[in-house]
Amino acid sequence: MAAQDNSPRVFKAASLTQEECDILNAAYDVRLKQPTSYWNNKTFIDVLYAGFQRHTEEGERRPAGTYEHWSDLKEAFEQICTMYSLGEDFYCNWIDFKLKSAYSTQDRHALMEFCKTQALKDEPCSVKVWMKFGGMLYDWYLAANNLTEEGSDWSPQEQLDGKNIFTWAEVQLAWEQAVAATWAQLKDCHLVFNRWVEIQEAKYRATLDISMSLSILEQHEHRLKRAHEKWVDTRDSYQSWVSEVYANDPQNYEEKMESVHSNDGVYARARNAYKYRQTWERQIEAKMQEYGGVASKDEYDLYVAYLRHEMRKEGVFSLDTITALFDRAVLRFPYQDPLWLEYVEYLIKKNQSPRIEQVLQQAVRHAPWCGALWAHKILHLEIAGLQRAAIEDVKNQALKTGLLDVGDMEDLIQLFIAFCGFLRRAAFNNNTTITYNASAAHAEEPVDEAELAIISAMEHVNEVGIKQHAGSDRTYPGDPQFRLEKIKIKLLTQQGRLDDARKAWNEIKSKHLGQLDFWSRWYTWELVMWPVPTGPSFGILSNQPLGATAVLEEALDELDTIDYPEEAIRMYRQHCEQHENASVVQRAMIITRNATTKVAERRAREAAAYAQAPIPTEKVAPTQTQHPDAMPDAPIESTATSANSREKRKRTPSPAPANAEEGPKKPKSNHTEFLNRHADKEYEKQQSRQALEEGRQVFVRGIPFKGFEPPDLAAFLGLPEENVNHTGIGHARAYCFGTYGTPEAANAAVARLNGTEFCGRMLELKIATPKGREDAAQHHSLKRSLGNRGRAKRIEARRGRIGL
Repeated sequence: MAAQDNSPRVFKAASLTQEECDILNAAYDVRLKQPTSYWNNKTFIDVLYAGFQRHTEEGERRPAGTYEHWSDLKEAFEQICTMYSLGEDFYCNWIDFKLKSAYSTQDRHALMEFCKTQALKDEPCSVKVWMKFGGMLYDWYLAANNLTEEGSDWSPQEQLDGKNIFTWAEVQLAWEQAVAATWAQLKDCHLVFNRWVEIQEAKYRATLDISMSLSILEQHEHRLKRAHEKWVDTRDSYQSWVSEVYANDPQNYEEKMESVHSNDGVYARARNAYKYRQTWERQIEAKMQEYGGVASKDEYDLYVAYLRHEMRKEGVFSLDTITALFDRAVLRFPYQDPLWLEYVEYLIKKNQSPRIEQVLQQAVRHAPWCGALWAHKILHLEIAGLQRAAIEDVKNQALKTGLLDVGDMEDLIQLFIAFCGFLRRAAFNNNTTITYNASAAHAEEPVDEAELAIISAMEHVNEVGIKQHAGSDRTYPGDPQFRLEKIKIKLLTQQGRLDDARKAWNEIKSKHLGQLDFWSRWYTWELVMWPVPTGPSFGILSNQPLGATAVLEEALDELDTIDYPEEAIRMYRQHCEQHENASVVQRAMIITRNATTKVAERRAREAAAYAQAPIPTEKVAPTQTQHPDAMPDAPIESTATSANSREKRKRTPSPAPANAEEGPKKPKSNHTEFLNRHADKEYEKQQSRQALEEGRQVFVRGIPFKGFEPPDLAAFLGLPEENVNHTGIGHARAYCFGTYGTPEAANAAVARLNGTEFCGRMLELKIATPKGREDAAQHHSLKRSLGNRGRAKRIEARRGRIGL
């Protein structure tokens, strides 16, 4: 990153409002202190670009270079791009900035290469970026050939150079790649395809090349085999081309028209595939409009539910559809690392190696603060057989952004676990058997390098932990699972350096004295190493596991602080009975009896302290301090439940009388449980009747018998799951009641969803009324009684046939 002037700045420009200038001044001050802050950088560059856009598009369209903060905007684009990608809008704005600042063929060629190597590498499935890039190349192609007014502004030399650079072959390649990259997306992919068809049509009208018209027709046929939002429009365009190409061939004309209108075949399946998902698409579109195009928590939840629905119903040919939906989701929410992790893990499960590499590269560019994504990338490269240099470059890239050092310690540790684990495995990948003799202490070069790198990683984590805890009252306790240390011990053990491994256990002991997990793992290691010759001569086998016994005895010295003292005592007693001689077992009986007494005294002290502690009047969730440069949180708020929704009434047991004798509590009687359940049901009925009378309850009929989960139906209705009564789902009645917060919301839901398709069935929605609900109950009661009567007659007839 380039050096930055730390002096205060005052931003002011004719195309910026005073409020925007104040935002820029504040954001600039934050950038000086926290240069990696995600949302601050996004705000800074968005406001600067808004001023640039007004400067170049309003009034006389002033030259880009005359914008007062042109250099600041250029520097911000370049600095941010070295750390992470802010999404497709970020690249569209940068391309626009570079395009308006390009005054020569050399500048335009540099912009073309930037799009290929940077923008489209980070956003390979973005319709916006592909449209920007393809349109830009086509405009330059026309200008170089003097086919537009822009070409008159180019000098003869620029036009000559442009003809060699911005060729029709270059334009064709770019648009074909754009169509292929966005092919499986249900929404907006038609924008790329339609624009490419328009460009080809213009070329065809100018040349009347028959092969080009046949190619366009073939592209339409290929396009119609994939589900997309504007399938009907694509069919209409296809019909016009069929009419033109086969005007003198009635037989082919009739065949093609019949196939595209048939209710069977590949075209019909594509059309129906979109209809099956149309309800999800409409809900996402509605949320985008509700929030003015800004990404919201509601929209994110819809995408997550949509993805889970698709993966639950996944078929043989669903891979492209699901990956395309993931692509859309991460384009809308590029900062959501859980979404990237879900995407990566899905591809790993499907064994899509080439696709995994591409998505991992995108993921670490958009969410470089996520250690799990970097760990997946390192492991993927290791599986692919790459050498240490390539994997070490990935580790250095992760640390270069600086985001892991200021984020959650867990993310930094996960990165180093993957890297150090690779080093340990690579050090012994020649399948060499290590013998436990004196020469084993002299490790070869790969093992030495691995050990030094692991020690360096442990020091780095410790330094970062100390720095992050510098302002708090407590010191950095280290990784409670001591994972890097265990990798080092494993390396030393594989190398045969058991004394050094035992020394490593002792070095980390002081930080984990109170953890039974630590003592248990050390004990297990000593027990596994027991059959190995020990002692200075490396030649004498011990009859007893002296090291394991010593570890457990040392653990019993920490009974005042260890988290599970009873388990530590049990482990020690059982170990001695299994492996030690009689004298040690006898000593263990004495030690465990004294330890049990000590633990009982500790538990009594804890109980007394708990009894004397004041009872908090209000439970407040602990706040977690986070560094301002840590992993960015999405700037979206959680969706609140309906205002009128009520939780079940909670009953607290009456306090026992003061003179009650202590002893085991009697279990509740069945009668009490029955009364409690009855009270809960009556409360639910009361809330339902209130919603019914207020017109907030909606009756939903025509629900499929199977093929979905209750959360899917709740998401479709736009309600929390607890607001949907599912008693009528899963059998022939197939209905439910949904309770909304207000009558207006209920009426809006009926207007929006009545007559729509859900999992292949048409739903009927209407406002529930007390009379209608009573009639429905009577109708189903009659059906049940008739059904039971018929069942009784069938049983009676069957008994008669067999002589009962």
